[in-house]
Amino acid sequence: MKLLFKQRAFTWFDSYDIYDENENTVYVVKGQLSWGHCLKIFDASEEHELGTVKEQIFSWWPQFELYEGSDCIGTLKKEPWGWFKPRYNIDFNGWHIEGDWTEWDYTITGPDGEKVAAISKELLHWTDTYVLDIADPEDALYVLMFVLAIDAEKVFCKMKLNWPGCVGVPAWPGFLRCMGWETVVSLKSTIKPENNEVQMEVFEIETERLQLRQFRVEDAQDVFAIFSDEQTTLDCGGYHAFDAMDEEYDRLMQKFAGQTRYSVVRKADGRVIGVISLMDAERAVPGWELGIEMAPDVRRQGYAREALAAVIQAFFEKTDAVLFTGGHYTYNTISGELLKMLGFTYEGIEHKAMRHAERGPTDLVCYYLEK
Repeated sequence: MKLLFKQRAFTWFDSYDIYDENENTVYVVKGQLSWGHCLKIFDASEEHELGTVKEQIFSWWPQFELYEGSDCIGTLKKEPWGWFKPRYNIDFNGWHIEGDWTEWDYTITGPDGEKVAAISKELLHWTDTYVLDIADPEDALYVLMFVLAIDAEKVFCKMKLNWPGCVGVPAWPGFLRCMGWETVVSLKSTIKPENNEVQMEVFEIETERLQLRQFRVEDAQDVFAIFSDEQTTLDCGGYHAFDAMDEEYDRLMQKFAGQTRYSVVRKADGRVIGVISLMDAERAVPGWELGIEMAPDVRRQGYAREALAAVIQAFFEKTDAVLFTGGHYTYNTISGELLKMLGFTYEGIEHKAMRHAERGPTDLVCYYLEK
């Protein structure tokens, strides 16, 4: 059974129509005036209330309760440390849900690993559109509620983003000069709507050897050297490499271009040799979670350290950020050494934090850097 999950544009409260493959309305979802998200699910006639998705305000991390009628049947909670891909904790029927690293596709599995549903997001729509491929039609309402909660959680995170402001100058420029790097930052930060989302345009940053700018779709050719390398993708994200620049790869490039993500451009030849990602660190203070992938042939030349140090300096100087976080798989000790060289402090181990394509559930080593 397939359902289409379409968000209506330009509504004051969240409102969704749920269609079947023949474009017949199956459910209608209406946002309610509430402290936090509250979404009511009705049948096609809009006369019978079937379920409710309600955000829990007094929760450290985004959390939602799901109701069938007046009975609470389960919860969904966003797990912290989503460096590589989003993870959610579900308390319902032994289900497990995990998103891929593009944050578009999700899979729900049962207690024995059987597929309950696959959720994918369509691109290039004025409004967000999800496709719900559900194995058992009896689970349709429950799958829908979890997808609604995930979509609402993304809004929760967008509201938490800390947009640029003026702050005091830290000691980072002196540190960079000691390393032999002079950094020039061109502030071009704006807030703009795109596909019903709020996006921050990244700062342009220049170092002695590098130019850091917003990732562009046309960078796809250069960065294929990164994402087609099996060792890189496994070590950095725990996923298998791309075999070709196919439709899935093109979708990923489009996603990157719409995120707060840098292309690391080598001045000498104009080649994009790396990609830096920044996500909300989801802490009690303004901060960013860092990730980086570099082309295999340019490693151990100081490019990654130079690029990350420049980004940290720019955000500490030009935004209200006071914290950066980062992490790596326990076996990837080289990444840990890089973070330590940048001044990060060891924070601890997140046990069984990520599903690795070859190693299964794997621990993450976590670090932080305060301004």
